Amino acid sequence: MNNKWGKKAIQMCLVTSLTVTAIGGFAGSVSIAWAAPVKGVQTSQTDYSRLFTVEQFGDPDVEASKLRKVFNGSNHQTTGIYVKPNETVTINLTIVNASKAPRAAIFDPYITHYKYKPEYVTLKPGPNTISSPKGGIVYIQTFDILPVAPQVDVQGGEKIPFFILGKTTNEEWQRMLDESESPWAELISDRVHITVQKSKAKQYVQDPTALMQAHNRVVEAEEKISGLGVNSKAPNQSPKYRYHFKEVFDNDSYMYAWYNGAGVHTDSIDKLIDVNTFLTEGWGPWHELGHLHQLEPMEWDDMGEVMVNIYSMAAQRALGQKSRLEEEGIYDLAFKYLNQSKVDYHALEDPFVKLTMLWQLHLAYGDQFYPELHEAYRYLPKSQLPSTHEEKVQTFMLLASRVAEQNLLPFFKKWGLTPTASTTKKIQAMKYPLLKSEIWKNTDSNNSIKPNRR
Repeated sequence: MNNKWGKKAIQMCLVTSLTVTAIGGFAGSVSIAWAAPVKGVQTSQTDYSRLFTVEQFGDPDVEASKLRKVFNGSNHQTTGIYVKPNETVTINLTIVNASKAPRAAIFDPYITHYKYKPEYVTLKPGPNTISSPKGGIVYIQTFDILPVAPQVDVQGGEKIPFFILGKTTNEEWQRMLDESESPWAELISDRVHITVQKSKAKQYVQDPTALMQAHNRVVEAEEKISGLGVNSKAPNQSPKYRYHFKEVFDNDSYMYAWYNGAGVHTDSIDKLIDVNTFLTEGWGPWHELGHLHQLEPMEWDDMGEVMVNIYSMAAQRALGQKSRLEEEGIYDLAFKYLNQSKVDYHALEDPFVKLTMLWQLHLAYGDQFYPELHEAYRYLPKSQLPSTHEEKVQTFMLLASRVAEQNLLPFFKKWGLTPTASTTKKIQAMKYPLLKSEIWKNTDSNNSIKPNRR
């Protein structure tokens, strides 16, 4: 996050008080999909909108490590059930073969700081009663994948307006908004989870189907430039978890990304949930989603708010919007910098001028450049992953040259990066053509200078 998008987050957490009483049962994790009972297990449950089959996505920390990502994903699995302050609900967990117990929390959606995360407690076999002084939405969390998917039966509380892409109709959504007394609402697709005030949902979400389809398009665009795909094999398979966006009420932050999701301030929530605004003015949410795709070994000092916008640019391009680098005159600023007698990329203060160097690699080497670069980082053995600022800079120049099949040292020197003797030797040993074309003069609308291949 740069200053325009919110202050830099620091890893800490706040918890809300939660009490739990175990009465007996089994263990598991929850699904958003409504389901029939587990075969062979008796249940008196007749309201199947309160019976959930477990989604088992594994440990997001482990997945983030495999993907080389800075942030892990969210394994907060919503039940779509709201609990009033101090109200008690019963969670009945059923599983055929338990090995690891899941956890439950009452998630308070009134978030006033990015540090907040709900206080999860481990469920015991059988029914468990839980309550919270602040109330909120019942979430389940699991880190394990068990042989048979468990089921969760939630008794008590009230169902919130809860839209599931592909299952809930727009008419059903509007009816839930009109009839529910819950102050909160949630929308999910297979890739995105959104939690907002019901009043904001009523104000902005008239077509939830179009909204969640638009969010899926942005996720797909950002994962594509990350070299990820739903049908790809590890380590290039898209994360199984959803990206969780939450309406937040922290006056010190505009928008932010952090572990387990991203926050959008209530005053700007239209940029997240008004479909037309999201498609045309959604740079903030695209940017925060980009933080959830960033690779730790690719991010050297002062590049956190630069590298992230590779993904924002990919989203903007996929949605048919004009390049921000052109709209805001960034290329002119970049060319002014490049024409100086002395340049130092690390000393540049404008993150968008810095972004221009990264985006020109995309312009010159095509749509596969960054997907293949991300894959190259993920295929590096852990022993070869860069950890210091200088190691990350040198690795970027080295891997970029390898992916482009071009000696890119003239390009990086033009931009004010200095390769070490070791990096120079390694790139020269690749025997790729030395870049002679002035690709640093390219823009989105005038991308006519092609890399020489001899």
